[in-house]
Amino acid sequence: GLTNWSAKVTDNGDLYVSAQAALVHDLGLAVRIDDNKPLYLLDETPWSEWTYSAAFFFDPNSIVMKNGNVHNIFVERNAAGLAINIVQFRRYTNQYQLRFQTRTDGAAYVNTPWQTIGDAPHRLTISWWAAAGPGLKNGGYYFQIETYPNTGEWWAWTKSNIDNDTRRIDSVLFGPSFGIDKQTRGTYYLDGFDSWR
Repeated sequence: GLTNWSAKVTDNGDLYVSAQAALVHDLGLAVRIDDNKPLYLLDETPWSEWTYSAAFFFDPNSIVMKNGNVHNIFVERNAAGLAINIVQFRRYTNQYQLRFQTRTDGAAYVNTPWQTIGDAPHRLTISWWAAAGPGLKNGGYYFQIETYPNTGEWWAWTKSNIDNDTRRIDSVLFGPSFGIDKQTRGTYYLDGFDSWR
């Protein structure tokens, strides 16, 4: 169910629990996109975290997207609601792609390359940490995508020289919270969200 989340934005039931959406165990989260309104679950469990990790499963499920369409499927925010870390999903050259981006103290984003994925379930893992203090550039991230069930195909990126000592994580948006285009329509699946300090 959705009751353990801090809040939910379902657009009259377009975000719902379904056995068909199950990627692990018996139930999963179906995300039915039939307009441009955001759909997400809010987790306010984090509290000014300077390190934060999360993992979840994602299946594009043949969702229809026009080349160039891109939206956020996972966002980590600070106490003011500013997006610090984002997982983005897009259609490009008729293929699905994912990338991760993180915000520096200077408000610029550091991005991984876009990674092409197949139309199948994948497990995404994000680990992030803030720099140890002012003037230090030792913040960073680790982002991994792997097929599920694991077929031996996976990709990972890490960076550890980011100036981000003022950044903290206070909430998480799980689902398409921003950027849905009018040419993106259909249903995809999310499941197995986990997070830790």
